Amino acid sequence: MKHNPQAITSAMQLYFSGESLRNTMKSLRLLGVEVSHKTVFMWIKKYVGLMQTYVEKIIPNVSDTWRADELYVKIKGDMKYLFALMDDETRFWIAQEVAESKYKHDARKLFQLGVKATEKKPMIQRIACGDEVDEEILELLREAGGVGLLPKDLAARLSAYKVRRHQVSRRILRMNRKLEKEIGERLVEKRGWHWALTGFGNEVWDETEKQGEEGPDTWQ
Repeated sequence: MKHNPQAITSAMQLYFSGESLRNTMKSLRLLGVEVSHKTVFMWIKKYVGLMQTYVEKIIPNVSDTWRADELYVKIKGDMKYLFALMDDETRFWIAQEVAESKYKHDARKLFQLGVKATEKKPMIQRIACGDEVDEEILELLREAGGVGLLPKDLAARLSAYKVRRHQVSRRILRMNRKLEKEIGERLVEKRGWHWALTGFGNEVWDETEKQGEEGPDTWQ
C-alpha cells in the first residue's frame, strides 16, 4: 500500500463528516500527508465499494417488529417518495424503495425486500408456522421437490405427531392465509392432488441455503 492506513482512515472520516475533497486534502497536509483531491476521491470510491460488498453479506440481527416510514426527497432533480423499512428495536435500516406516489405504493414489496435482506427462512417460519408440525410440513415439501406430496403421504411421514391427512391440508391453507395477509405471497400450492412449494417458497429455502454455504463470517 502506497499510503498508510491511518491517512486513508482520516480522509474517510473527514469526508463523511462533511468536508469537501479539497478541504480533506488540506487537512491531510497538516498531518504530513501530501496527496491531491483526486487521490482522496479514489480512496473514497475504492473503500466505499469494499465496505458495501462486505455489508451486503451481513445478515442483520433484527427483532420481529418492523416499522415503515417515508420521506419526500429530491432524487436526480425530481421529487419522489423514499420508503424505508426499519427494525423497531435497533432502528436498523433494513430496506428501502423509491416510489412516485405514497398513495399508490404497495408496502408488501418493501416488506419482501426486508425478508430477503434478513434471515429469510426463520422470518417466514415466524410469520406462517404455528408450531413445529407446520415447520416439518414445509421441510418435507422442500425435500419432495416440484412433484410435491399427497396429503396422505405427508400425514404418514408426520405419524409421530398423530396428524391426519385432512389436518395437513388445513394447516397448509392456514399458513398460506397468514403469509398472504402479511406479504401477499403463498408458500404452498396445489398441483393436481399433490401439495408442493410455490416458486416463492423454493426461493426462500434456496436463498437461505446459499447464505449458509458462504460461511460463518457472513452471519456475524
